[in-house]
Amino acid sequence: HLNTMSRHKSMSTMLRAECHLKLDETGLCRSILQPLIGSTTDRALLGRIHNLIGQSYEADEDHDKACDHFEISLSYFGHQTDGLAEGRVLSNLGAQYIHLRRFQEASEILYEAEALQVKFGDRVGLTTTNHNLKMLYQAKHRSK
Repeated sequence: HLNTMSRHKSMSTMLRAECHLKLDETGLCRSILQPLIGSTTDRALLGRIHNLIGQSYEADEDHDKACDHFEISLSYFGHQTDGLAEGRVLSNLGAQYIHLRRFQEASEILYEAEALQVKFGDRVGLTTTNHNLKMLYQAKHRSK
């Protein structure tokens, strides 16, 4: 019962942080999430926390820090904890690699995301990944 209450509180905190992210209050979003990192061993939750922190850095256009957190997030999802979430994090990471002009890595990551999203039937994630692949194609051709 205590574990269920703790999980509900963590999810409530995540939703609050996500609201602040949507309001462009990225620093507040991160300050809400940081204490959660040390308070749980739930791999899926830790993956989601780092994904959200990565999104906050993406919103701040700090692509290096965004990549750091997306990569940390993937390390938690890499054990088949949540294929749907993993596909979305891969797509987020691929988008950051495009900004950093790491086109080969972006391509590999985005095609991996696409395969997971097809496998799990994630139409919303797949739409984002297809958009990112289009952005990759455009960025590669602009750089020639």
